[in-house]
Amino acid sequence: MSLTKGRKIRLSKGMSYLLRHGAKKERVPIDEKGFILVDDMLNHKSLKGFNQDHVLEVVKECPKQRFFVETRGDQKYIRANQGHSLKDVTVDMEQIVDPTDIVAVHGTYYRPWNSIQATGLSKMNRQHIHLSAGEPGDSGVISGMRNTAEIMIYVDVASAIRDGIVFLRSANNVILTSGIDGMLPAKYFSKVIDTKTREEISF
Repeated sequence: MSLTKGRKIRLSKGMSYLLRHGAKKERVPIDEKGFILVDDMLNHKSLKGFNQDHVLEVVKECPKQRFFVETRGDQKYIRANQGHSLKDVTVDMEQIVDPTDIVAVHGTYYRPWNSIQATGLSKMNRQHIHLSAGEPGDSGVISGMRNTAEIMIYVDVASAIRDGIVFLRSANNVILTSGIDGMLPAKYFSKVIDTKTREEISF
C-alpha cells in the first residue's frame, strides 16, 4: 500500500538524517562509501512502521534523486547522493576536469548575502558547497538549489579550477566543491541575480 504524503515526508527526512549526518551517532553501521544496509536503517527507532517497499517508493519518487540503492546478493544497501557531514564517508563522484559549458549556480537568500560578499560561500558543517547545474526548471537540473532561493550566485568554475580548486559532480548532477579550506571566495562569482526580478546584483 502506498504511503500517505505525511508518512512519505517523515520517512524521507529520517532517511536523510541517518544517511547524511546521524548514522554514527545513532549507531547505525555505515561504510566508507556512505552505504547503509536498508534493514539496519529500518531498525532505527525513528523508522519503525516502515518497510523496504516504503523505502524503495521514496527513492523512486524523490524528484531530487537524493538517494541511491544498490543490490548486493539478496540484500539492499542505500546511500545519500550528497550532503554528508560525516567526515570519514566519501561518496564516489566524478571530478570535473573540463569546465567547458559547465553552469554552476548557488541559491541563497538576502539575509546572509552581506556575509557571503565579504567572505565567500561556506561549506559550513557539510563536506562540500552545493551548486546546481543550472537554474531550477532548466533541463537536466534535478537538485542542488532550494526553490525558495532569493538570489542566484553563478560560479566561474573554469577560473576556480585554474587556481587548483576541485569540483565534483554527484550521481544526481549536483556540482560540489570544498573550495579553499571550506570557502569559495567571491572573486569566483561571475554574476549574481535576483531570482524574481532577474536583475543583476553588484558585488
